[in-house]
Amino acid sequence: MNLTQFQENLIEDLKKEFNKLNPPKIETPGRFSLQALKKDLDDTQAFKKSVFDFNAVMAKQLEQDFFRQIDEFNKEFSPVQIFAKGTENMFREEYYIQNPRSGNVSIYFEGETDVNRTQLNLMYDYELVEINTHCQVIRLEKIKGLLFHRLGYLHREKSEYKSYKSLDEFVQNYKQFQQSITSQYKWLTK
Repeated sequence: MNLTQFQENLIEDLKKEFNKLNPPKIETPGRFSLQALKKDLDDTQAFKKSVFDFNAVMAKQLEQDFFRQIDEFNKEFSPVQIFAKGTENMFREEYYIQNPRSGNVSIYFEGETDVNRTQLNLMYDYELVEINTHCQVIRLEKIKGLLFHRLGYLHREKSEYKSYKSLDEFVQNYKQFQQSITSQYKWLTK
């Protein structure tokens, strides 16, 4: 069907008027829309998965490193022996891997109980990582390593006690723990 020039012009004018009254939706960067919302949700899920997967791999490696450090200590200071309580939770439970700030492992001298133990705790060293979405900032804790500390995770920020990145560094720098090793050795060798 052929249209006359007048009809073509009329249709063209109607299209222009329609487009003026109903401009096409063009996605502009930073504009909140259903598409942006879906992208935010996808990005958030991908971000969480990548951090949690990274933490799980780090936890496995750090667990091996931790037990290696315990073995080295026990060989060096024999007959004084230390052991850890709570490693299954810290290194394998999803909650602690996803929330590394929240857990710690208690370390005891062989023969001690919760009541008369020397304080030594192991925690994760972590950093906060984040992404920005249209509506919020998502912050997660990413595991960086291990920290040996006099107190547990609830008191990690107490300035009078320093954290150390290895068991040997803790032993070499924390005089009270050196005294405890000495007492244990005297008691075991009398």
